[in-house]
Amino acid sequence: MAIVAGVDFGTLSVRVSVVDSDRGPLASAVAEYPLHRKHDDPEYATQSHDDHMRALAAATPQCCQRSWNFWRCHRIHRAGYDWLQRDSR
Repeated sequence: MAIVAGVDFGTLSVRVSVVDSDRGPLASAVAEYPLHRKHDDPEYATQSHDDHMRALAAATPQCCQRSWNFWRCHRIHRAGYDWLQRDSR
């Protein structure tokens, strides 16, 4: 049995899912982030890496809390949190 976390960044949100190789999906969570636009240029749209990371940091523990296998997810969350801390330096 392997438990993995998958992350999907979309245009306006990130989805984190935890999947068990034997049982299938265990839980998922979504956190939104803004799309930045300029009022004077309707064609302009951009996203922020900081917004992405904040949303990922919010969705990961939500997903783990929803999972029946929380103690294993805690290790996933911890690894992700450590990565986020290193990335923000």
